[in-house]
Amino acid sequence: MRLILVVFLVSHHIGFSQKYLFNGKTDSVFYQNTTNSFFVKQGVPMSMDGSLLISKTADPKTFAVKVAQAQTQESTIYILLYLENPETSEQEKVVIDKFLIHIKNDYPGDSLCLVGLNKKNNPKEIELNICGPLERGLILMEYDILFENQAYSVKSGTLTDEIRKKLASLPTGKEVTISALCRDLLNNTIRIKQKLLK
Repeated sequence: MRLILVVFLVSHHIGFSQKYLFNGKTDSVFYQNTTNSFFVKQGVPMSMDGSLLISKTADPKTFAVKVAQAQTQESTIYILLYLENPETSEQEKVVIDKFLIHIKNDYPGDSLCLVGLNKKNNPKEIELNICGPLERGLILMEYDILFENQAYSVKSGTLTDEIRKKLASLPTGKEVTISALCRDLLNNTIRIKQKLLK
């Protein structure tokens, strides 16, 4: 009875302020064959049946999630809090929330964009970003960029001032090809290739 009361009180106080994001969305969807990002405002996620592999990341509120079983279409995530038992002073796991996860096979992929490329702005406002459609916590490490028969290789995730100026001076309709090396939440490397038009 005490455990039920504790769960009720915890849920009553923090249930409305809970926030969950699945690859940056609120659709309760994870994808096979990729590292998913799961954000939880409070608590620790757990998969009881082992169908989801959940790992900590550098951000204590963001977790990396991989689907462990190829044929899984649905799973359940439990959100736990560690509370101190007033009688024993020991920490106990308390389930404060649980919900159904939908597993999809058709991962939409990642893409790149050059923010500010088509605006008549200061060249310094042009940025190379990973722009979705999902937010999986990818970090841009380095990239190769090709336009007007010139290739540039940059060993960082930001555009140089030289490249920004050249991109800003391109005429409308010119093609820009980018091949970027990224790192996911589990430090796996991913190559994203993209062709863009100014």
